[in-house]
Amino acid sequence: MHPRARGLALLLLLLSACPPSEGDDPVPSDPAGEDEIVITLAFARNDQPGPDPFTVTASLTRGGDPLPGQALDVTVPRGSASAVTDHGGGIYTFQVAPAGTGEHPVTVSAGETEVTRTALVLWDVHADWGQPMKVPGLVNTEGYEDGVTVSPDGEYVFVQTGPFRWSGLIVFLTPRADGGAGGNRLVPTEFHHPWMDELIGSYTAPERPGFFDGRFSGDQFLHNSNAWGVGVNQAPNWGMSTMFYGFKRQADGSFAEPFYVAFDDENDAIVSPYGLGIRMEGDGTARLVFSLDMPSDLDEQPVDVNGDGFGGADDVASGIDLYTADIVLGQDNILGTFKATGTPGTPPRKDTPFSAVPVALGDTGTDGIYGTQGNVGYFESGGTAILFTDDEYDTGGDRGEIAVYVQESGTFPNGTWSKTLLPSKVNTADEEIQPFFTGQDLYFCRLSGPEVWHVSYTGPHTAAGFADNANWGTPEKLLAKAVSAAVGNCVAIGEPTTCTRQGDTHLYFVYAVVRAVDDSAATTFYDLDFDAGFVKKR
Repeated sequence: MHPRARGLALLLLLLSACPPSEGDDPVPSDPAGEDEIVITLAFARNDQPGPDPFTVTASLTRGGDPLPGQALDVTVPRGSASAVTDHGGGIYTFQVAPAGTGEHPVTVSAGETEVTRTALVLWDVHADWGQPMKVPGLVNTEGYEDGVTVSPDGEYVFVQTGPFRWSGLIVFLTPRADGGAGGNRLVPTEFHHPWMDELIGSYTAPERPGFFDGRFSGDQFLHNSNAWGVGVNQAPNWGMSTMFYGFKRQADGSFAEPFYVAFDDENDAIVSPYGLGIRMEGDGTARLVFSLDMPSDLDEQPVDVNGDGFGGADDVASGIDLYTADIVLGQDNILGTFKATGTPGTPPRKDTPFSAVPVALGDTGTDGIYGTQGNVGYFESGGTAILFTDDEYDTGGDRGEIAVYVQESGTFPNGTWSKTLLPSKVNTADEEIQPFFTGQDLYFCRLSGPEVWHVSYTGPHTAAGFADNANWGTPEKLLAKAVSAAVGNCVAIGEPTTCTRQGDTHLYFVYAVVRAVDDSAATTFYDLDFDAGFVKKR
């Protein structure tokens, strides 16, 4: 922590003159009639070692005029709130002392008007950043939200989402002797666990209209796959159904109007992009770059690749690679179609239409299209495409390191590319993943946390420049997780992306809080709820 002592009297004096808005722009309640009260909330983090308390400023108006002298009702389910101070001019403040890390909803009501926003308390936040918040609106559900990406102008947020517990994957992979499925649901006996069998969150309107529901029945997983020809409860794997959804910023600062960006795979929602990079085109469309594990057979791959990377002749199917597609913002987009082969247990085949195309990085070994490009950060410099990726799923020597691909010639997504691993200031003995580059700043996740880090860059946007340690600053941790896995605590933070809105930098990220603990088996399982959050730079 970077402590900055502030006297309470001085703080309240400043608040009365200029309400803080470190969480984001001040958040008003829903539009009201002329005689109704409008409540606008703003959040400010009060630096101290460990989880920070925060100040909430409520601005009340009626018919556009300040409204002093009101009795506010404040509800804080976690932690405790101080008495409300009326500063005059319709400005009210109170302090919240958090109950550890994690989500701290705050509800303020006056008359018939009520507004709720959720502050996210972390173990440590860099002094340059304000109060982290949970993204309001329809983005987050009780289910799984991951891979958050904000558009450069802050008008759209995208998440990879599904109505399940991410921790079901941990249960599936845990050995049978320790209370899990041992990596196979059917062998030696059929395995079930509530976290693998029960749906949670929404897969219908208004949060997730149109979600592909061919693997669900009511609130239960069917453990099937239409695209792979696998019947109900016949799937040996625990295959998660996820889709990317976009959301548009609303007048009150929340995000709504959901639309999906997905592959049509016989209503399974198994084939899904991840690690989304986005460039706005200015005409209601956007260019996406994303990672994809193409499920088809070898002859359906975009290229057959030389797997050994040393000039041999062993052609193998490509794995997790980069693809690109253009989408229309605000409407559902199908990136491609997959059809079942008719032979149970075999992967589906590409069909028409199919708008997603591979980024032609190459076809030899781990320097090219061979299952190593994950979590892409898309950047352009003078018309040259620059792609930052991680090798999170690589089995080679550069696993857990950030690489940059610079387009040396040709037209995106084709041409020739050079690959450079970032130098030792960035790539350490720890694993660095999920890069996002702005031209002068690189945000990324260090996997030992997982936590969000930042490092500045002052060199040219070239392969040689990126490889030079002298061009990189000293990495700093921005957002730190809790030190214990108690229920309610935030235990993981990652997937950073940024936008610039009204001249301010906003950092969006994914966080996980402990929702519940299952200690009925030999191994203790933690139910982690993944959601999207953000924080504004001071």
